[in-house]
Amino acid sequence: MEKAEETVLNSSKAAKETKDAEAQIPPKNKSKHRRRNICLGVTAAVIVVFVLVVVILALTVFKAKEPSTTIDSIALDNLRVSLDLARLGVDLNLTLDVDLTVKNPNNVGFKFKNGSALLNYRGEVVGDVPIPAGKIGADETKPMNVTVTVMADRLLSNSQLYTDVMSGVMKLSTLIKLSVFKAKEPKVQVISASLEGVSPRISFPVINIELNITLNLTLRIQNRNYASFKHGPGKSFILYHAKEVGEVDLDPGVIPSRGQRRLRAGLL
Repeated sequence: MEKAEETVLNSSKAAKETKDAEAQIPPKNKSKHRRRNICLGVTAAVIVVFVLVVVILALTVFKAKEPSTTIDSIALDNLRVSLDLARLGVDLNLTLDVDLTVKNPNNVGFKFKNGSALLNYRGEVVGDVPIPAGKIGADETKPMNVTVTVMADRLLSNSQLYTDVMSGVMKLSTLIKLSVFKAKEPKVQVISASLEGVSPRISFPVINIELNITLNLTLRIQNRNYASFKHGPGKSFILYHAKEVGEVDLDPGVIPSRGQRRLRAGLL
């Protein structure tokens, strides 16, 4: 019992000595101690931000428009007419040399597989010619030359043919079918991130720390397609625990086929 009382007395005495020692610490030392804790807290917060930062590049993708086809010229390449006495009919072999252009109105180029060009006369297909695989760049007008063998039986069976021949005008149109490769999304990587400045703001009496952090980022955008594309103005965001904490505007640009582009951005 005496030992227990002695232990209590010693504990009380130690606590009293601790309070006396704290009371003897000058206010200046207490202020230094508090500032040191704040600096440590700011440093820890910056490290956490760097570890958890997520950068997203938002590119403005323009809505794709259909390419347009224009017939520049049609020339008669070959014409053979023969009489079939067995069936009392006329055989017509007509070959046309057609110069046409395909206009890509999009800001994105595309690569296409083997296709075909169709020659239409008054809504009916009277000619079909294959088109080899190729590539059309962004905003490019691509000339093409095709030789079309006309399906004479379909042409002769049209009731409007005689009228058009007598008038000297035949209404022909073309339709090009192209199989376009499926576009892949660009790949965005953060090459480097450096801390340019930290401006803490502390409010009292309740200690509340607000950070104003400036980061310098280098981003790499990789185009995995076989055609170049243009992107409009974009934004780069920083997310912290799924909450947006910073953003910066990015200038528009062009990324070549299978190429890449580096962007520098500052986030505040």
